Amino acid sequence: MDDLQPLLKVLPAFQQARVFDDPSDYTREYLPSEHLDRFQMYARRIINLHVEATSSQPVRASVLLSLFRALGHQPLLPRLRTLTWEHSLLTDHDVLYFVSPSLRSLTFQFLDSVASIIATIHGVSGKFRYEVLCEQVAAAVPYLEELTVLSDDPPTTSFPSAHVVVYGKSP
Repeated sequence: MDDLQPLLKVLPAFQQARVFDDPSDYTREYLPSEHLDRFQMYARRIINLHVEATSSQPVRASVLLSLFRALGHQPLLPRLRTLTWEHSLLTDHDVLYFVSPSLRSLTFQFLDSVASIIATIHGVSGKFRYEVLCEQVAAAVPYLEELTVLSDDPPTTSFPSAHVVVYGKSP
């Protein structure tokens, strides 16, 4: 699957709007259980996902967080086996909504330079945020067989696991 929009459209509470020529999406506060059941029925069918930062209709983190909370903090795609996560920030934690024990192959492709990891935001270094992300992913995917990290500059921080890790340059 290359886009989350079709899956989200099974939720009547999911709405899309255009605000000042910026496509936006959101969920209403209340997500009835029958709507969540329908979402979960379709979500269980997805075993491959490719998420691109440059998607024409990216899903906002607030929508993912709303669903994650409504589903009792369970992965949004519980049977996901392959995930390619292309994003512009090394420290983007939205991937955590999708990692689950069923995941076997994970590819991170970061569009920004790893040099940006040196930046400090609100007193927290980018390197620390990246390390925390790696630790959280490693804890959530005990059966991961392959991890690939692609970036213009390979990260200086290694993944805290015995998983097969391949570092490389972005294509």
